[in-house]
Amino acid sequence: MSSTQGQRHTRIQCASYAKEMLSNGFIRNHAMGITADDSGFRFQYYDRSKVVESQPFHILNDESKTLLMAMVCQLNFPRKNSDSIPNLDLNH
Repeated sequence: MSSTQGQRHTRIQCASYAKEMLSNGFIRNHAMGITADDSGFRFQYYDRSKVVESQPFHILNDESKTLLMAMVCQLNFPRKNSDSIPNLDLNH
């Protein structure tokens, strides 16, 4: 599988998870996600009428690291698991 095919597969899988979240359980009006691949991280936002995906970014850039931390906090990422992401300090 080529890198492009892998990225497409990852996007489709993430969209499938978002569809499940929007279709089942609690009434939700949107879903958000973060994917990582060889080109970096991407944010995704899904609602019932649109999908928004960021350009790839790398967390070595301070601005991107701050954005990633804000997204992780928005996702209610458990602080006890934040040590699984190297150099991610959620206290800033």
